[in-house]
Amino acid sequence: MRWRSLPRTGIVFGAGNAFFFLLNNYGYSLVQLVAYVALLLLVAATLLAFGQDMMGRQSAAQGRRSLAPQVVLTEENVRAFVPSFVALVNSGLNAVRQLLSATDILLNAKVSCVLVATALVGRIFTTVTLLHVGAPSLLLLFVLFVLFVLFVLFVLLHYLLHCSEA
Repeated sequence: MRWRSLPRTGIVFGAGNAFFFLLNNYGYSLVQLVAYVALLLLVAATLLAFGQDMMGRQSAAQGRRSLAPQVVLTEENVRAFVPSFVALVNSGLNAVRQLLSATDILLNAKVSCVLVATALVGRIFTTVTLLHVGAPSLLLLFVLFVLFVLFVLFVLLHYLLHCSEA
């Protein structure tokens, strides 16, 4: 078997093994590990961006930081999809770009707080517990929605019947 890039393959394989090891041996949940990895990525990107500012790698004429060009999907590439989908993807990619370039420190702090809260939820509830609680909850929400729709239809039918009698 030939690998295109042996170091990349080793990094991916090692990260996957570390992820599996932390899940099995140390009792971390999947939610907690994903939140910690995202938090680590966000903190590293923020520190890198502010470190470059402190080192003066960018000129004062550029302002605080010049952002990468706008991430855009062309309509020709996704003509089969709805144009609103293109706008949604572009706004999501621009939000990720803004987070990773650390242009708004308050936004990064908010996202970091959400990731820490997600990690705490992952510590309290394991992945299996969240699945056992989440699946019946979604089913219950669906049943309540169906009952609400039936109630509205009953009220409308009752109203129509009584209005036609008067």
